Formats: sequence, structure tokens, C-alpha cells
Amino acid sequence: MKKLNLTILSSILLTTSLLTIKSNAQDSIYQTYIKPIPKAYNLQELPKEVQEDIQSIQNMKYLKLKTSSDYEIAISNNDGTYSYVQSEDNLNLAIDIADNLKNAKNQGIPVVINKEGLVIYATEGIGRIVKIIDGNVDTTNNYTTNVYKTSELKSPEHTYINHGYIDDVPIIEDNGDVVKIEVSGYTGYIKKQEDDGSLNIITVPMNKVNNLSHYTVNSNNELVHAISSDITSTPKYSYQTLGPAPNFMKQNTKYYSYDGNYFYTDINQLISDAKLDNHNNAINSNNPYYNYYQYLPGRSKTSYTADDINKYFEQYTPSDSLLRNTGSYFIKAQNEYGTNAALLIGIAMNESDRGTSNLAKNKFNVFGTNAKDGYVEGADKFSSIEECIIRVSNYSFSNGYFNPKSWKYNSSSLGNKSLGANVRYASDPFWSEKAISRMYQLDKFLGGDTGLKDYNRYLLGMYTNETSIKNTSNKELYSILPQNTRTKNTCKGQVGDTTIVL
Repeated sequence: MKKLNLTILSSILLTTSLLTIKSNAQDSIYQTYIKPIPKAYNLQELPKEVQEDIQSIQNMKYLKLKTSSDYEIAISNNDGTYSYVQSEDNLNLAIDIADNLKNAKNQGIPVVINKEGLVIYATEGIGRIVKIIDGNVDTTNNYTTNVYKTSELKSPEHTYINHGYIDDVPIIEDNGDVVKIEVSGYTGYIKKQEDDGSLNIITVPMNKVNNLSHYTVNSNNELVHAISSDITSTPKYSYQTLGPAPNFMKQNTKYYSYDGNYFYTDINQLISDAKLDNHNNAINSNNPYYNYYQYLPGRSKTSYTADDINKYFEQYTPSDSLLRNTGSYFIKAQNEYGTNAALLIGIAMNESDRGTSNLAKNKFNVFGTNAKDGYVEGADKFSSIEECIIRVSNYSFSNGYFNPKSWKYNSSSLGNKSLGANVRYASDPFWSEKAISRMYQLDKFLGGDTGLKDYNRYLLGMYTNETSIKNTSNKELYSILPQNTRTKNTCKGQVGDTTIVL
């Protein structure tokens, strides 16, 4: 009964507001402005794609509010403007009013605007990951956002992300305070607004979206991920070449995917399927794609020798790179601690900016170990590049990320934000893609005329059911749990983990 009264009240308010808009349309249009940046921040030490993302968010447009209410309901018009409808002090009521506007089939997209002049809800929209503190965009990458398994946001979080590395995510569910999103293969929940008032996500109405992240196939028949730095402006992308393209994809076509497994040519169909928890409208609905390098278990070996690796570094690193002539260290790490040398190289090339970062030069740290967001000064220091490669191979990977008995374990592949080392190693949702692009680069360069040697070298299997892994004495080594049921201190695998089939 209470909901019915609310609906009737909303309808009356909407009718009155719409009449006002029609009679005074010019006054209803919002003016926009860009806020001056309150503090300067040195972006030079950050990766190029992070610099572009932060610079783009600094130019974000705010809406000049019409009232002093906590929220305003408006229409996102197809001509790029916004039209005021009415104000409200209760967020849930404001969302209800916007939803009723949508049901009334008005032109444009109904939205809710907060006191800072930012859209925080749209009946049709894409999430934009941001960090906004006291109404001002953050110009650093010092903050991360936790992603939880359930809407109750119960600890421990499944993973975490940094706004400097990602712009767009599909919004699957918006409960006002909590938003369900899909990010790099993981579907989970984030706080829209933290307890300190800072925003983690805003909403871009679909008719204001210009360039979403997407996948394409280049002229060499390779799969390329174009990662957007600003979905509201002219195209700004960083590109990762991930390996041979799957045969169901064609050149000159944009494919949307937020898991890298299922692909869509229509973003609205992707969001519709995500809300129904299926992939029925994907172009490969019955044939999910798994990138070989991304799902290759770390306990494997490269086809290439130390001399081969040195040739690769000579070709693809600057002359002052600390990675040059280190091929023997990577092979030693592989042979002694069971960590794939090519995989380690992919991580090192990405983390150290090809062996030239300040961490590499000042601390011999080419893996970024313990270089936390906003506090790189706390990163590990080593006595030499050799010590770094050997120790990280042993302690971080062999006894950590690739060990089912470690709390760091999330499948021994590089993976994504659902499973693999990417879950806890980095706040960059595309950290694994940047590493595997280097693995593919190495494989392509060294394979030469003979073709790729590492690609598809092993037959891989994926666990699809709960099971127990035992040795020849029938003693359980570890068990496989249902997908995404692992807790922070559980030393077990999960459905979706991959393994080498001998």
C-alpha cells in the first residue's frame, strides 16, 4: 500500500514537472562547467594509460544545479544536454521517479543528479570508475575500490581495482548505495559512495557514451583490446595485442566484452544478458574463448633458451634497460622454482616499463613487489637484478600465487579479476593482459618463420566441477571449490582453475 501511494505521488509530481518543462524549456536546460584542479600531482612516474585516464577525468563536466535539494531528477537529451524535471531529498525516491519517467516513454534517458552536479543513476547507462573526494576528482592513483561477492559487502573483498586503469564497466544492478558491476571477468559489488563521502563510480547515460572499451581484430588477424581512457570524449585508448584472434571474430568490427570470454556487437545486449546472468546473445554463446597465455598455469616452461630471451630483450628494451642479458636468471628461476620464464618476463616487462622504471634502477625491483598504490616507497629492494628474479620467482610465485596452500592463490594462471594472480597482485584490472601481450610478443619474435612455439604448447584443462586432487597414495593435495567461493585464507582451488593435462 505504501509503494502504491508512492507511485501515485510520483505520477502527480512527474505530470506537473513535465508540464513545467514544456512551458519553460529553455530554463530547464542545465549549464555545465569544469572544476579547477585543487592540487597538482606529478603523473610522470605513472604508466601512460594511467596518465591519460587521470587527465581525462580532470576535464569532467559538472552540471550546475537548479535547486538546493540533495538530488535532482533530469532527462539526458539526445542532443547532449540535460533537462531538469524535479528535485528530491531521498535517493531511493529519486530513483523511483526516474524509473517512472522511463516507463512513461519520454524521449531521452531519465537520470538522478547528486549535490555535486554528477549523474549517479541512469535508467540506461554505463558505469564510469572514478575517485571523487569532497566533490573534486582525485588526480592521483592512491586509492583503490574493493569489489565484494555480495551486496552486503561482507569482508573479505574478492578483489580491488584502481580508477587510474579503468574507465567503463557495465552496471548490472543499482541499489542506490551499492552497485553490481562486471570488471575483468568478475561480477561483484562496490560501494557507490564510501563512508567518508568519496565517490567510486558515476553513471554515464547511454546517449552520452562515445567510445567504450572493446576488442578488434587487426590486419595480422590478432586480437586487440582497446581500453578506453574516457568514454565521454573523442576516442582515447590504450591497446593490448593478446595473440591470435579466435576464428569467430572478423576484422573491422567492434566487439564488446568485460570478461574476455564472451563477445557482443551490441552493448545493450551485453548488459541485458548480464542482468539475466547468461550469454545468450553473445556471438559465441556456445563457444567461450580462453586466451592461452592468460590461462596457462604458471607451473609450466617456455620453449626458449636464455640466449633466445637475451635476443628478445635486445630487440624490445631500451639500451639502458636492466633486463638486458638477464635471460639466464629467468631460466634459472624456471628450473629451480617451477615458474614459467616467459610468464615472469611478461610481468617484469610490464611492471618495470621494460626495465627502465625508477624502482628497477633504484631498487633492482622489476616486478613491482610491495609497491602499493600511493606508496611505491615501500616497495621491496634487492641487491641485484638476479636476486630480484630468483627471490620473486621463489617466494612470490612458487610459494605464493602459484601455491594452493597460500592465501595468495587464486589459480596459478595470470587470469583476470575473477581468478588467477591478477585477483590480488595488482589493482589494474588489465594487469594480466599487459603481461600476456609481452608473452605473445616474445613468442612471435623468437618463433620467427617456424611460428609460435609457446602458444598451445600444453594441453590445458579447466575444472568445471567440485573435486579433490589426490596423489598416488590417495592423499588429498587440495580440493576444488565452487567458483568464487574461496575466502581470503582458504588454501584451495575453484571451478574455473586451469591445469596442464599430461
